[in-house]
Amino acid sequence: MSFAGEACSNRSARPLEHEPFERSVDEYIASLHATAGLPRERMGEDAARAFDEDVRALVGPYASGGVLALGASASVRWGKPATSAT
Repeated sequence: MSFAGEACSNRSARPLEHEPFERSVDEYIASLHATAGLPRERMGEDAARAFDEDVRALVGPYASGGVLALGASASVRWGKPATSAT
């Protein structure tokens, strides 16, 4: 098996519990722009504004009082890199 691109032995994993959190619709949209693929600077002003309006229209029905109930979860994996024979 590979682990972070390397062969590993004694690999283990532990799922972390789902952690609920809230974020306003505006904060949610800003978080999307904080990703590598959607920075406002690269999108341009008009495209970013249109994107914001589209996302607001999509997620708005799921917001209560302008706030989205979201959640995050993860799984942590670890292991000892296997020695390779070269």
